[in-house]
Amino acid sequence: MPTIHGTLTSTGTLIGNIGHYSGPTDYESLSNLPYINDVLVIGNKSLSAYDIQPTNDYATSEDIDHLFN
Repeated sequence: MPTIHGTLTSTGTLIGNIGHYSGPTDYESLSNLPYINDVLVIGNKSLSAYDIQPTNDYATSEDIDHLFN
């Protein structure tokens, strides 16, 4: 990590960032991106792309009874 020596004088507001970051700067450049149901989590995907059931689209007990009776 770099070291800074000296005197800092300010008569106003000082805004800045001291440091150095050399890692990825965007999500797609990260290593080990996550998967949901074996689908890479990247881009703008719908729930169905991940094989996730949308809300309020569930089988009712009557639906299940109808399947097995």
